Amino acid sequence: MAASRSDPGSRVRHVGERRRARLLGVLHRHLAAGRHRANPHRARRRRRCHQRQRGPRLDPRRHLRGTDRPLSAFVDTNVFVYLYDHAEVDKQRVARATLTDAAEDLVISTQVLTEFFWVATRKLNLDPRAAREGVRQMAALRVVPVDHRLVLRATDTALSARLSIWDALIVEAAAAAGADRLLTEDFNAGQIIRDVQVVNPFAASR
Repeated sequence: MAASRSDPGSRVRHVGERRRARLLGVLHRHLAAGRHRANPHRARRRRRCHQRQRGPRLDPRRHLRGTDRPLSAFVDTNVFVYLYDHAEVDKQRVARATLTDAAEDLVISTQVLTEFFWVATRKLNLDPRAAREGVRQMAALRVVPVDHRLVLRATDTALSARLSIWDALIVEAAAAAGADRLLTEDFNAGQIIRDVQVVNPFAASR
C-alpha cells in the first residue's frame, strides 16, 4: 500500500528499507570478492547463501514516543569496515547483523564514506574498485554532508566532550540527522552526547 501524504514516517520507513536492501545486497556480494586473490568458489557460495536470505525489514512499531518520526541510527565507519575484515570473523558477523537487523532508519555522513575508502584500501588492502563500489552503495543510505557549519559545531563538541575533532564530527552528524543512537566501537558504550546514545554492537564479541 502506498504511503499517504499525511504519513511521512511511513514514507521514510519504505525508502529506508529499499535503500538498505540494495546496500546489503551489494556489500554482501563484495565480502568475499573484495580482497586481492579472493577465493572465487567461496564468493559464489556466499552469493548463493545471500540470495536465500530475506532482505532486512523495518519494524513499523519502532517510533520515537509521542511522534510520527521513526527511530534512526547513525552508523560509524568501523561497522562498514568490519564487513570487509576477514581477520575479524566475529565482528564481521556482528557488523552484517547490525546492518541487516536494525529496526531504525540508517544514517551516515560524507566523513564515513571517505574514512571507509581510506581504511579499506590502506589497512585491509581491499581492491580500490571494490572499495569504491562499497562507497557507492553506502551512499544509497541517508547521508549527512559535512559542511562548515557542522565543523564549527564539532569544534564546540570537541571542547565540551573532550573528543577529537574527527569523533566530534561523527557526533554532530548524528545529531544533525536526528539520530537516536550512534553505532560504533570508538566511544564509551552508553554515553549520551548531544542527545545521541552511543551503542557498541561489538561489545559482546570482544
